Amino acid sequence: MKRTLVVVVLSSIVLFQRCTREDDVATTQSKSKVTFSLSGPSVSASGRVSTGGIAGVSHLVLSLITPTGEEVLTHQQVNITPFGDGYISEPVELTAGYYRIADFYLVNDSMKVIYASPHKGSFLGKLLKHPLDQEFRVNPNKVTELAVEVVKVEGFSPTDFGYSSFSVAAQKFFPVSIHITKNGRPTFTDATVYVLHHGDTISNNAFGPSINLVKFDALPDDTCTLSIIKDGYGHYSKQFTPRSIASELGNKPLNIMLNPAVTFWITTLNPVDWDNSYSNYFMADTTGILTFDWGDGQVEDVPIVQYIPEFITANPLHIYQTTNTKHFVSITGDLALIKGIDANPIDFRERQLNLKAFTNLTWVNFFFGNASGLLDLRDNQKLVSVVGTGDSMLLPKVHHINYLGIEGRPELARQIDYFVDNIYRNAVTFNTMNGTFNMSGNAEGTEEPGNYVGNPSPASWNKLRRLRDIYHWSIIPNP
Repeated sequence: MKRTLVVVVLSSIVLFQRCTREDDVATTQSKSKVTFSLSGPSVSASGRVSTGGIAGVSHLVLSLITPTGEEVLTHQQVNITPFGDGYISEPVELTAGYYRIADFYLVNDSMKVIYASPHKGSFLGKLLKHPLDQEFRVNPNKVTELAVEVVKVEGFSPTDFGYSSFSVAAQKFFPVSIHITKNGRPTFTDATVYVLHHGDTISNNAFGPSINLVKFDALPDDTCTLSIIKDGYGHYSKQFTPRSIASELGNKPLNIMLNPAVTFWITTLNPVDWDNSYSNYFMADTTGILTFDWGDGQVEDVPIVQYIPEFITANPLHIYQTTNTKHFVSITGDLALIKGIDANPIDFRERQLNLKAFTNLTWVNFFFGNASGLLDLRDNQKLVSVVGTGDSMLLPKVHHINYLGIEGRPELARQIDYFVDNIYRNAVTFNTMNGTFNMSGNAEGTEEPGNYVGNPSPASWNKLRRLRDIYHWSIIPNP
C-alpha cells in the first residue's frame, strides 16, 4: 500500500525553533493569534515528490501544552476553509508565550482522522524534519504562522505516529450567564451546572455569580444535555450538540434566567410512586396548574382541580424506576394559588425543602413525612399552622402561627429552645391567643406527662407556662 507524507506549508516564516531561555512559560498576558495555512505536495516514504495535496478534510483538531506539560487546548476543533490550492484555518487565540503541539489531526465531517502529525521518536516521526513536541513561540500582538507536516493515516497504525489511538473527542466549551430577578432587576447568580451525555455526567461545575465557561469532552454531533440546578429555582434543561451550540452562540454567552420554584431533593427508597398509599395534597382556593420537573427527565403538568366543594387541590403521582437514586425536583406554575401542603412521602427521603416560592402558604403538614435536612420556612410569613419535619427547621422571624407541631420528631429536639422562643415572642407581639404547641415525645402527639421532644431550658419552661396561663395556649404535654 502506498504510504504518503503531505507537507503542510505555511505562507510565511517557520517558527519551530528550539528556544534558549530561562522563562519557558507564557511571557505576557497579551493575546495573540496563530493560523495554519494548509497546502503542499505529496511525498512518498522514499522521498519521491509527486503532485498531490490534502483532500477529504473539513477540520483541524489541535492539542497544545506548555513546555512544562500544562494543558492549554485539548482536541480543540478548528474550522478550515479552502484558500487557493489549499486551506487556511481560523485564528486560534493564545496568550503570548511558549507552547508545544501535542496533537495535530485533519478530520472529515464525521470526525474521522484522515491525516495526523507524528510525534518525535515515533516510526513516522523519524521521517520528518519537524515532528511534534517541539516548541514554538507566540509573540505579543502578532499573527504567528506555523509549519506542520502530516501523514495520511491510511496504511499506518496510531503507534506509528506515537499515539495510543486517534481519539478526537474534543474538549468543547461555551460561556453561560445565569441570572435571577432580585429587587425587580436581573442579577448574576451562582448555580450548579452539569453536561450529560447518554445519562452520564461529563461536566460538573459549581459556578459563581459571573460569566463562566462550561467545558466538556464530546464529538461535534453528540447529543448532550445542559442541566442547571439552584435551590429555590426551576430546573433548567437544554439539549444541544457541540456543533449546534457553537452555531447558535457564536462568541456570545448563553443567557439563562432562572425562575422561582419550590424545590427539594428526593431519594427513592423503593421503586414505588411518589405518594405510595398516602396522598400529597397541594391545597388552593381556585383552580390552576402546577408543573413538576421530577428530576428523572420527566416533566408533568398537574392540574389544581375541585374534587368536592371547598376541596381544590393538586394531587401529583409519579413512579420512579430506580431505587436509592437522588433527584432534584422543582415545581413551577401557579405557585401563588397554593395555601396548604399535606405531604406524606413515606417511601422517599426528601431533603432541602425550599418552599419560598409558595408565597401565600398558610399551613404545612408533614406529620407522615419522611424528610431530612433543612426545612426552611423563614420566607413563608403568612403561615399560621406548621407540623414540622426534617433534621432542622427554621420558622419565619415574624409570623402569626397559632399551631406548631413537632410531636414525635426527636431530630428537632436540639432546637426546642429556638421553637419556644420564636412562638412565644410572636404570640406576645401580636397577642396571638388560643394557640397550640405540641411537643409530645410520641408520634401520635397525645398527652403523655413527662414525654417531651427535647429538654426545654428553665427559661423556655417559663415561656411555655406564660403561653398557657396568659395567652391560653394548649401545651402538649401540659408542663
